[in-house]
Amino acid sequence: MTKHLAIWRITPVASPEDGAWQGRVIWKELQIVASSAGAALLEAARHFDVSRGVSDAVSLDGQQVRSGFSDTKLYRVDRSETPTNAPPGTVVFEELL
Repeated sequence: MTKHLAIWRITPVASPEDGAWQGRVIWKELQIVASSAGAALLEAARHFDVSRGVSDAVSLDGQQVRSGFSDTKLYRVDRSETPTNAPPGTVVFEELL
């Protein structure tokens, strides 16, 4: 069975001043290829870990490093209508705040 992949647009819903960010990096927008909104969030978190050189979401000083992509108070996910043939996890566009 073929998985139907799409480009998912992840954008913040909380203002940058919101305390819920807890010092996390804030993406203004991240577009990533996945089979569903949930898979897009998992791929986004994986992308965060890879881009920061984080292993098992723990920093060198032992503090937990989290992307915030799993928090619905911080980000929303919308499906793009743009077709794609890219593999899952491909980052199509990213911009940090």
